[in-house]
Amino acid sequence: MSATDSRLAPIATPPQTEDESTQTKRAAPVKAPKSGHADDGLSDNYIQRMLQKPDDLPPFRLSNIFNELQYVSTIVLFTTPILAAYGIWTTPLQATTFWWSFVYYFLTGLGITAGYHRLWAHRAYNASTPLDYFLAFMGTGAVEGSIHWWARGHRAHHRYTDTNLDPYGAHNGLLWSHIGWMIIKPRRNPGVADISDLRKNPVIKFQHRFYLPLIILIGFVFPTVVAGLGWNDARWLLLRRRRPSRVCSPLNLLRQLTRALAG
Repeated sequence: MSATDSRLAPIATPPQTEDESTQTKRAAPVKAPKSGHADDGLSDNYIQRMLQKPDDLPPFRLSNIFNELQYVSTIVLFTTPILAAYGIWTTPLQATTFWWSFVYYFLTGLGITAGYHRLWAHRAYNASTPLDYFLAFMGTGAVEGSIHWWARGHRAHHRYTDTNLDPYGAHNGLLWSHIGWMIIKPRRNPGVADISDLRKNPVIKFQHRFYLPLIILIGFVFPTVVAGLGWNDARWLLLRRRRPSRVCSPLNLLRQLTRALAG
């Protein structure tokens, strides 16, 4: 062999034994696929680390109550029973109005229990697109927030039950878990909860985007128009049975049910 041929010849490398090849594969880092979920990148001690951090706001004090209130939800929660009491006192009840109120009360409650809670917060079953829209619209009429907001909080509630990362943990007392968390500014943000599926759902995105006009349409206009055109009782339904008392009733009942059935 010439000198030129020796320079061009490949350098022979000793073959790897089976053990060496296996060790090389084991030494190579294995990257977990990214799922796009909120849980990606969370450390194993996330809960412990977050609970060790001080709250974002100082402890609640009655002396500073006017700076602690969430005014929109407070006004809604306290004015609806007052208006309901006024309507009951001043308005004669028609039987048709009573039954329509009862039916609509059931339908809006179904939107929360079967829709917000079981379908979207827990993914307990799959629904067709028409059923998705029906439950979303009926849940809107219960005035408990958008699906996106409600389900995100409920998932955090189950994941961090009875810790300060639970937005309405019972460890803070019955009053807090029932209504206090809605009228008092939270001391800290709830823990991380994956809602990537909710963000991709067109029904949820539509309802979240147009939530305020949908409340007015489904909570006020639609039931009142039905009573007005159907049996000429629009004003009475608005004041007595349709709006205030129907809203404050499911707000209380459904919160109690979701706490009791929490599952």
